[in-house]
Amino acid sequence: MLLITVLGAAVSLHLLGWSRLPSAAADLTGPGPDAASIVSLKVDLPGRLVLGSGEGALYTIKLDREGGRLGVPEALERGGGEETMFIEVRQRDGGRWFRTNGWTIRLAPQPTWELSLASPDLTVDLRSLDVRSAEFSGSGSVLLGSRGEGMIVVVSGSVVVEVPADALVEVKGAATVPGGWETTSDGYRSTGQGTAIEISVTDGSRAVIKQR
Repeated sequence: MLLITVLGAAVSLHLLGWSRLPSAAADLTGPGPDAASIVSLKVDLPGRLVLGSGEGALYTIKLDREGGRLGVPEALERGGGEETMFIEVRQRDGGRWFRTNGWTIRLAPQPTWELSLASPDLTVDLRSLDVRSAEFSGSGSVLLGSRGEGMIVVVSGSVVVEVPADALVEVKGAATVPGGWETTSDGYRSTGQGTAIEISVTDGSRAVIKQR
């Protein structure tokens, strides 16, 4: 009975991410948010990927506590300061304590970001981030903001993209767009006059563009 109780408590604390358990040691915290003014981030994960803004560090990565087949994150960094910082996040084997079905990544709002994200289950919120370019591969949903001027987005797969209602959006390629958008020679254009966003949809992809 005591063994069952101890195991049950360990599982509960694992799910809560208690920092003293081995599973929490697999979480990553990057350098300070002022480590670079421009950051290029690449993540290719065969599992659930949640990404949004956060404070206190350039990036943080936390493992989902539900268990799964994925390993733990490993971040390879180069550059920084006055140069562009390049970060590639990949998974590595972490043993039986370090298995997960997805990661949650939080990015600092201070730098300008260039993103390349691939996942079969994307949930991305960029509304509080300054994003110059973003590439999304896989399936899921993306919320774009208005902080970055002249944002360039590439969509590969089945992705729902929400844009600000006042943004000037130009879509290149086949996509489902809101009513009233202008049809162009290679896609569609919104009637907004705000932040300029260019969305390119690769051949064979299914992109749905929504306004909010």
